[in-house]
Formats: sequence, structure tokens, C-alpha cells
Amino acid sequence: MTKVLVTVSQATDGSFWCHTEDDVYGGGLNGAGASVKDAKQDLMECLEDAKADYVESGNVPQNEIQITPASILTEIVKSEIIEQISRWRFEAADYVAFAEFDYKIVKQ
Repeated sequence: MTKVLVTVSQATDGSFWCHTEDDVYGGGLNGAGASVKDAKQDLMECLEDAKADYVESGNVPQNEIQITPASILTEIVKSEIIEQISRWRFEAADYVAFAEFDYKIVKQ
């Protein structure tokens, strides 16, 4: 799972708001609430909505791509494969599907 820095601030009215420092699922996320806990909950709901929109748009979240057996590849190769697959776009569907394919890496 990717870690994202979240900044929490208190407004002059005493409420709290938080936002991601980096884009998550294609954009920045924000949350607000009467307490830090409420603001965090609001941010998590925003995250779930952003993920749903991202997937509905045909995107594949990088943290859901698995390479097996992973032990035979270096981290840089795994990262490159995941980066390339995450750029693929799929048609929207009303079901969840899994894909599996064989790959061959040729060292040049």
C-alpha cells in the first residue's frame, strides 16, 4: 500500500480539515469535521469515492496489481511493469474481473 502524507489543520472556527499532499487516484483529497476524527473519517470517505470514480473510468489501481512469483524480479523491474499496467484503460463494466497473463522479459 502506498503511503500518502496528510496535513491536518484547525480552522478559526475550531473545526478541522485535512488534505493529501500528493494526488491520490488522480487528484488531491480533502476532509473536514468538528474533530480530527471526523475530518479523518470524511477524508476516508473521499478516498473511497475517488477510488470508485478511478476504477469506473477504466483505471487499475497500482496497489491492486500483483506479480507472481515476485521473487524472481528486482524491485525496479516490478515497479516498471506495474507502472505500465496501471496506464492501461478498460471499458466500464458492472462486475469485477481478474486478469492473468504470462510475461517474458528479454534482457538486452
